[in-house]
Formats: sequence, structure tokens, C-alpha cells
Amino acid sequence: MTHLKYAVIGTGAIGGYYGARLQQAGCDVHFLLRSDYEHVQQHGLVIDSIDGDFTLPKVNAYRVPSQIPPVDVAIVALKTTHNHRLSALLPTLKPGGAVLSLQNGLGIEADIAQQLKQRPENDQNNDQNNDQNNDQNNSQNNSPNNSFLDNQNNRSENS
Repeated sequence: MTHLKYAVIGTGAIGGYYGARLQQAGCDVHFLLRSDYEHVQQHGLVIDSIDGDFTLPKVNAYRVPSQIPPVDVAIVALKTTHNHRLSALLPTLKPGGAVLSLQNGLGIEADIAQQLKQRPENDQNNDQNNDQNNDQNNSQNNSPNNSFLDNQNNRSENS
């Protein structure tokens, strides 16, 4: 069984809670911290919850995103006013990795997608990924099962 590796970007009330619950469940979680880094290193990650307070005495805490190992899932729990910094804050995603937003607001997915496109590692892999995507798109276009977005685009063009 393969275990996913997670990174929490924004280890405040929301990110800290969900990251801590994942770690409690045995997941490999890495937390990006700013001002609380020293406190968490000394005292652990303290969670106050209606479901019961708990402390994780040892967490993988980082000040610098580039020190976080490549992850399968990056959990974004920043305030949306910091989304313009995501391209610099997100750790390296493994191939097929995902970004999960725990943010509230409209248009957040587009903001995050734009920030992902601006990441330096995307420049290195664009040619290879474009070739793979073209091969996949060609095989998918011959299939009766188009994606949800393709179906939505076809509806708007035909309206």
C-alpha cells in the first residue's frame, strides 16, 4: 500500500487542524510555518478542538518551502490574500500530485491554477508534458467519454 505525502501551506487553525488529523491517522505530513516555527519545534503542534484537544509532540516543520520534500498533495489553507505568493510557497509536487484548497471564496481555483503555471519546474517539463497531453488528448478524442470540462465547453459553444 502506497502512503501519500502531504504538505500543509498555511498552518493556522484550519491547516493545522487538518494536517494534524492526517498525521494522527498515520500520514506523512509536512508543515510550512512562519512565526510559530520555533514554538512548534519546542512544544509540538497544539490543536484545540471541539472534538478534543491534542498535541503532536513531533511534526515535520519547515520555514522554507524548498526544504519540503516532493509531495503527493499540497493542502492550501492560507488566507486568499496570500494566493499571489503560492508559486513560491508550494513545495514540489510529485508527478500526478494535487493541490487541495481549504480556502473560502470565489475564483480561488483559477488563482491557484495560475500560480501553478508560474512555477519554475513547469518550464522544465512543459515540452515533455505537452507531448504526453497531446497523445492523451488524441486518444481521448476518439473515445465516447469526454471530460466534464469538454462537455461544458461544447454546451456553451452550441448555445
